[in-house]
Amino acid sequence: MRLSIIDEEYIFENTSSAMMQLLEVISAKTNENDLLVSHLTVNGVEVFSDFESYLNENLSDVETVVVYTTNSSKLVNEIMLSTEEYVNRAIPQVKSLSEQFYQGATNDSWLAFGEMLEGLQWFQQTSLFIQNQAFQPELLNFAAETLDFTDELRSLEEAVEQQDVVLIGDIILYEILPQFEEISAKIGEINSNEVLDNVIN
Repeated sequence: MRLSIIDEEYIFENTSSAMMQLLEVISAKTNENDLLVSHLTVNGVEVFSDFESYLNENLSDVETVVVYTTNSSKLVNEIMLSTEEYVNRAIPQVKSLSEQFYQGATNDSWLAFGEMLEGLQWFQQTSLFIQNQAFQPELLNFAAETLDFTDELRSLEEAVEQQDVVLIGDIILYEILPQFEEISAKIGEINSNEVLDNVIN
């Protein structure tokens, strides 16, 4: 199989040990150039996460692996824009979800609740990623404070264990929703003030 990364090409056999070497080359090349892996194309198929599992599952069929890289500033810019889009789309759904729990949650309510939890966990991961980059104070404070849902997730876990749907509705309405609205207000301000442009340039 042929690996293409940062204008260089490498040839590997289709074996487990060679696959480990391929992953080591990707790691070394990105670290050397202070880059992050954006995604791969494997035989022309785009892969955005869990690269090792995908490659191992398709080991015998892999012919080409092309690595697409990005710098951390650009990736944070993309994440901030995605976060703004997500939170603005989610706010009406979160309002609706709290009402559903007050009325007695249905199967659809619990499905939507699970999707909201995935969103909160994504915020947690985003918060950690931004904090791990040496960016401007505005971004660091935003990530550490506004994107952190540790307390809310703990409260939701306790409410679910107690099977208290009214308490879940309260947490969504009085804790989650205001924080979503705060994220929307602050991230809009950050993006419109071109803080991210200053980070990149």
